[in-house]
Amino acid sequence: MAQHSQGYLFAGPLTTAGSIYTYWGGNYVNLGGGGEAALGRIFTLGGEVAGLISTRERFARNAAVLTVGPACHFVSRSARKLDPFVGGGFSLLVSRGVQPALAIGAGANYWFHERLGLRLEFRDHIWASEGATIQFYGARFGLAFR
Repeated sequence: MAQHSQGYLFAGPLTTAGSIYTYWGGNYVNLGGGGEAALGRIFTLGGEVAGLISTRERFARNAAVLTVGPACHFVSRSARKLDPFVGGGFSLLVSRGVQPALAIGAGANYWFHERLGLRLEFRDHIWASEGATIQFYGARFGLAFR
């Protein structure tokens, strides 16, 4: 069962779509890390902490995002170096208060060493507030370790 347990660190660009709020518009840098624990051969349960750091917008807010949820890895890590996955879960957007959000994403780990790999992921955090929906789209690049 330990074959899917791992940790990871990431960074990458993130942008918002559908924001009616000036302070949630624009581009961000997404930094963070997390981990996953095996729940069988292909499923994991993970958690992560990420920071959304505004790049240029004058009135934009910075935030932290806490996420917990399951993931499904399609190929056994013992069989291949490429480890594609999909995941999602429940998030908390922390910035001048706490708001719930949903997270969905997909990506892959490429294990170039038994315990170290590259991680590429696309993630979308969906936040509904006061009748409006804001989506935070991001590409993540990083390291995975086990």
